Amino acid sequence: MLTYIFERQEKHQTRHIGRGRGSAERPKHEIITVRYQMIAVARQNKPLRNCARPSVWRAYVSDAPAEQLTLEQAVLTYRNEWLVEHGFHRLKGTPLSLNPLFVQRDDQVAGLTNLLSLAVRFLTLIEFVVRRNIKRNQEKLTGLIEKQSQKGHRQPYRRATIEAV
Repeated sequence: MLTYIFERQEKHQTRHIGRGRGSAERPKHEIITVRYQMIAVARQNKPLRNCARPSVWRAYVSDAPAEQLTLEQAVLTYRNEWLVEHGFHRLKGTPLSLNPLFVQRDDQVAGLTNLLSLAVRFLTLIEFVVRRNIKRNQEKLTGLIEKQSQKGHRQPYRRATIEAV
């Protein structure tokens, strides 16, 4: 699909074997460094047109019975998976951080991880309730941006929700 032209570049270096300064009688060896430099790249249109488009497949796995969760519902639910993973992402950054982990014993690591996972669950629950009430009451949440305190948000983003709660 692509045609390219390159050149091989070699760099020869002579070095003394061992440490220290060299002398006339000291053994030497040659180091050859090879580098390939791309000179030109051209696209071949004919092979690109003949190339079949690859199919994209996704596998969705669930333990929910088909009567409870249809394929369409499973796909739509999976598309929102970033919401679930965002909670775990918080454990790596602010405001709930596992980095750096200043504990020494294994039971401390397990305890801190359990405590922070509970904090993520509470934070997510609080966000859900705030978002639901804002939507239900058709209100705007103000005071989230420092220099624009009067600006309201109908669907505040995650960091703004954390500061508001």
